[in-house]
Parts: sequence; C-alpha cells; structure tokens
Amino acid sequence: MTIDRLDAPPTTREATATARVVGKTVVADCVVELRLVAADDEHPLGPWSPGAHIDLGLPNGLVRQYSLLPAEPGTWWVAVLREVAGRGGSAFCHDALHVGEAVRVTGPRNHFVLDAGDRYLFVAGGIGIAPLIGMIDAAEAAGAEWELVYAGRTAGSMAFATDLARRNPDRVRLHVDAEHGLLDVPGLLRAIPADTQIYACGPTGLLDVLTAHAQPGSLRVERFSPMAVDDTDDLSFEVELTRSGVVVDVPVGVSVLDAVGRAGVQTLSSCGEGTCGTCETPVLAGEVDHRDAILTDGTPSPPTRPSTPTPAGPVRLRGGAALRERGATELSHPSRDTEIGGIPIREGQKVMLLVGSANRDRERWGPTVDTFDIDRQSGSGHLTFGRGIHQCIGRPIARMEAESLLGALARKVSVIELVGEPVQMLNNTLRGFRSIPLRLKAV
Repeated sequence: MTIDRLDAPPTTREATATARVVGKTVVADCVVELRLVAADDEHPLGPWSPGAHIDLGLPNGLVRQYSLLPAEPGTWWVAVLREVAGRGGSAFCHDALHVGEAVRVTGPRNHFVLDAGDRYLFVAGGIGIAPLIGMIDAAEAAGAEWELVYAGRTAGSMAFATDLARRNPDRVRLHVDAEHGLLDVPGLLRAIPADTQIYACGPTGLLDVLTAHAQPGSLRVERFSPMAVDDTDDLSFEVELTRSGVVVDVPVGVSVLDAVGRAGVQTLSSCGEGTCGTCETPVLAGEVDHRDAILTDGTPSPPTRPSTPTPAGPVRLRGGAALRERGATELSHPSRDTEIGGIPIREGQKVMLLVGSANRDRERWGPTVDTFDIDRQSGSGHLTFGRGIHQCIGRPIARMEAESLLGALARKVSVIELVGEPVQMLNNTLRGFRSIPLRLKAV
C-alpha cells in the first residue's frame, strides 16, 4: 500500500451540542430507545437524512455511534442494543443513563445515503433495522415500490417489528431464526427484479452472504463491526500530509489513523474501527488499500482502473436526487467505465460529485441536467474553466467572503462557538451560506 499525499482534515470539529435525555423506553429484549432534545431550547437539534447516525458522548466519557430513528422535528431518537461482549457503552445506556441527564451529540453524518430509485429491498438483521426505518418512510413518501425483510434471533428481540408489520402488512416480512432457521438470502435475491436497489444493515454474517450473492452495484450496506482483513502480506509505507508537510511512517500492524495521531497531527476520529466514517480523509495521490466498512461497499481491495477507457456519450451518476435535496458533496457511482478529466473511472467506482457545478443549469440542459457528459460545454450565465470538469467561480468567492468575515470576528472576540447547523444557499448559479449560527464572547 502506498499513499503519496494525504489531505489531512482540518482540526475544526464537527457540530457538537449538549442534549438532554427526555425519554427512555424498552422496545425489545435488550434494546432501549432514547429520546433526545437540545439542552438549549433556542437551538433545537437539526434535521437529518435517512441512514444518518450521530456520535453519542456519554457522561462516563465513552462515545458511541447510533443510527437516527424518525421523530418529530427538534428531537433525535436512537435505539441501543445491549452488547454483552461490548466495551461498556451500551451497558451504560441501559443501566446508568437516566431521563434528565445531559449527553454530548455530534453530527449527524451520513455514509448510508438512500439514492433515488423506483424499487427497493430493505434487509435488516436485529438492531440493523434502525437506519432502515427512515429509508422506508422516505421510499413510501416518494411513491416507490419497497419491501422489508426483517430477521431476528427471536420475536422478542426484534425492535419495532410489530408496528412495521401492522402499518405495512403486505410489504413487511418478519423472519424469526429460532422458528424458521437462517434466512435464505440467495433465494430472496433470486426473487427480486433486476433493477431493485438493496439496502441492508445487520450482523456481519448476514451482510457477507448478501454481498456474495447480490448483483454488482445493487447493494448498499452499513456495518456495525469492523471487517476481517488479511494482513499476511502487509508492508510498511509512508504518508505525506499536505497541510502540515509531515511525512509519517506507517509500520506493519498500525493504521494510518493511529500513525498520524502518534505523529502529533490532530485528526477527527471516533470508533477507530472503520465503521463510523468520522476519519474519512481525501487522498490526493497514491494507491489505497481501504480497510473500512464504508468507502468500498464491503470490499477491502481498491477497484482496478481500466487501461483504455474510451466510452462515448453521457454517463449517468446515481444519487443525484439525494444530492440536490441536501446541496452537499457526496459519493456517486458511474453506470459504466468512463473517463473524467483524463482519469479512468471504473463502473461502480465511487466518484466525488460537486452539485454546485457549472453543468447544472436546468434551463439550458432540461431533462439531461443530471447526466454527466464529459464533453458537454459549460452552460450560459456561468464563469467556468475548461471542459469536462467545470468549477463554478462563485464557490471560492463565497469561501473567501466567509473566511474574511470569520477572520474579522476573531480579531474582535475571544470565543467563537458554532451553535447550530449552517444553512446553505444553493441554486443553479449560487452556492454559499445563508446563515451561520454563532455564539460570540467579547474580549
């Protein structure tokens, strides 16, 4: 493994707030539901998208990640499974965390985004139902076809199963292992239409079987535990951090995250196992052997680039609808082998898509606005550079304005605290901040 340049993340922390536990309910065997509201009533907990999770900072100093459940605005709900062989976080939530106590929450963040589609199969194993409930609600609201297959060891261990089956008896299939044996995953996948998008969360065994039998590109998974990695052929390597200029030696048996931390470079991280996505960092050059459960859809080896990519015509990037709704930078997947800006891209390989780009002019491009065509000229009314990859000049100007404003504030006050989610402004020509909620303390 070689990484020539690593764009280490800035030391600015994600949005963190103090929340208060206002409800705690047992919803299944060894599962409690926690209901959280902001401790500061003037700044309620913000919105989130289906599949998102938060870091929950407990009073005993432990930090754990939990998926968000549908709840009324300003309230975050999470479900916590007691892990008998865990490290103490879930046990504290069950035994020592009480209504009225304060906790720290960070996020939300989402590496399990629901892409736009016409047909879905949701597969849950045990507490893996948690991130899928919001997706089910979104699919139902969009008028898409969907089915849920929810498996659990016993009926009593399956949180929210009764309510899901009651509301959607024709779309929810409950499978109890103790009564019917393990779920027949190959048979399940053979029975679904080819264009079905599959979203799954649950124990490693279930996800591994799904990965082995699903059609390429059809499956998205979220894992709660790290993936097994074959490290018999590991070698040491170096990582260059571009912002600090530090070159870090990464010995055999040590992760990049741990090696960078030992070198004194502050990084964002939480689980330390490659499951929560907090430490995700852009790689500017070099070959990466991903060993996480996020960036490679469950496959630890990096995708191979084609040697002669010469496609003709437009390439569809999936996930555009979710991107447009949030106005965010996300990962998308080309529908076939292509070349973007001289870089070969393999079918299904993840590509960073900037929605604030000059090609997204709906008045000019009409129904093809979400088709990425590497030869399409820039739209009218935009100031852009080059062909293929277009970068709107408005984004760096907006960034400069924000940095100038914050710099002027920093010279006048001693403390600047982000107390809520910044609100972005996004249309076909503009992208910037409509508001940034700050709390200031004068010198």
